[in-house]
Amino acid sequence: MNLIIFSLNAVARFPHPEIEKCMREALTEFGLKPNSNQHFPQDLNILQAFKAYCKKEHKVKIDEEQLELLVKYFSKKVKKLFLADDDLFEIRPGVQSLFGEIENQKGWKYGIISHLDANTSQFILQSCGVFSKGKLTLCAEEGPNYKEQISRLSKRVEKNSVVPKVHFFSLETEHNLAEETTLMLPEKSKKEKNYFTYRRFEEYFKKGKKNKKKKNK
Repeated sequence: MNLIIFSLNAVARFPHPEIEKCMREALTEFGLKPNSNQHFPQDLNILQAFKAYCKKEHKVKIDEEQLELLVKYFSKKVKKLFLADDDLFEIRPGVQSLFGEIENQKGWKYGIISHLDANTSQFILQSCGVFSKGKLTLCAEEGPNYKEQISRLSKRVEKNSVVPKVHFFSLETEHNLAEETTLMLPEKSKKEKNYFTYRRFEEYFKKGKKNKKKKNK
């Protein structure tokens, strides 16, 4: 069994500076006043980012109810951002075709993990034409970091106690991943920032066995 995992950033293209802006606006609506230059590392779990910011900058320890409200404000800001400019969110070229190819491979599965909350993640995916209902998807609520999310996703597809071989598509190299996880960095465009196109399945992996459809007698 092989499991291919994609980070949200490797599936959908959206500008991190705009996400940071939405985070600052959410904190402002929550009652805090972040510096206009306040930055949050890309791919950092948003729940962890908000808790760490409140504790470090304002010496405030927020509870789960407050965190839920803060994330709700954030998600609302992201949706408003999309309504103002829907070109900010784009599907990565070729990823949908790669999904389809993986689905036709015997012994291969794929899933998506996200550093953002479930509501925002699903909104971004659906805005880009990725309707992940029924797909393996884990968001910020289900793991504080990619390593934990990958572990949980791996256990979900485990069959007969056989741990799948994990391949992880991500744009970043700074991940504390398990040794058994193979990090795959898509080849980025030299001309345009944050842009790349996925190639065919066979160009990344050895040709797998396609599922054979039963023929009607």
